[in-house]
Amino acid sequence: AQRFSRIAGVPTATAAGGQALALGPDGSLLISSDQGIVQKSGETWTRIDEHAGLPANEVSTLFQDREGSVWIGTPG
Repeated sequence: AQRFSRIAGVPTATAAGGQALALGPDGSLLISSDQGIVQKSGETWTRIDEHAGLPANEVSTLFQDREGSVWIGTPG
């Protein structure tokens, strides 16, 4: 059986529910959290939050459209 565990340094899921996943235009993995978005590119983890330009830190939804743009859902 496979075992999954929390990755150190990756923020928790939002209060609205589970974490959303999307692929960024560059192929990086994007994960929603209550502290912004966590981006995994190669072996590097980066947090994108209000300091980086998000309207709010709590991100509940990620959606990639047909053109490859990623849409971000925040409260309000």
